[in-house]
Amino acid sequence: MIVYDKNKKAILNPEDMNKNAKKISEHCILCFFNDVLEKLEKNKEIKKVGELNSTLGKHPIYEFKYNEKIINAFNPGLGGPMSAGFLEELIALGCKNFIACGGAGVLDSKIKMGQLIVPTEAVREEGTSYHYIEADKKIKVKQEVLKIIEKVLKEKDISYIKGKIWTTDAIYRETEQKIHDKKEEGCIAVEMEFASMLAVSIFRDINFGQILYGGDDLDGEIWKYRNWRENESIQNKMFWLCADILKELC
Repeated sequence: MIVYDKNKKAILNPEDMNKNAKKISEHCILCFFNDVLEKLEKNKEIKKVGELNSTLGKHPIYEFKYNEKIINAFNPGLGGPMSAGFLEELIALGCKNFIACGGAGVLDSKIKMGQLIVPTEAVREEGTSYHYIEADKKIKVKQEVLKIIEKVLKEKDISYIKGKIWTTDAIYRETEQKIHDKKEEGCIAVEMEFASMLAVSIFRDINFGQILYGGDDLDGEIWKYRNWRENESIQNKMFWLCADILKELC
């Protein structure tokens, strides 16, 4: 059982890491599409200005200018613990406004591959969020952040759906019964990081929102891949959509 402690001071704190790193801007895109970031860097649309570290190696922090505003970009990695830890370190370096973009498995076959999804609330079935928010509390995206995300999407005439997102840290335990139960709770998709990052944002009192796109299909007895990871066009568009949202959030 995880015991929640509201004390913001720990033995090891995010500000203890990267002490010699330079501060970054207050605005950051958390982009889970590494191929997109690498291509943008190759095309000189973004540039590397720093890095965070893990046992996997170095994780670059990028920067670019967009409508006279400096925005950073970073891939927060895979799973709740890693993404939450990197989010903590980015906050410690000065960032206050985050929009993430990634993909999710859909729990309804009617949600097409590539359909844009706006998460509103996290259904927590990972471990990280319980160290940041009490176990009995629902965690939702700030209404002001949601309003800005929806405002930008509507202005661009982009179709989207919104709803609860199930966050799990056991991708091979998404059973038929569990999927049925999560659908009954109102979940429309499943992924691995949203609840953890949202909990950190609430605990640290910063702005965080996310956009996802419909990926593989878990609605049925047979998993359908739908080649969702290969859709670089959608992923690239989502990156710049995050930039437009951050522009409004700034």
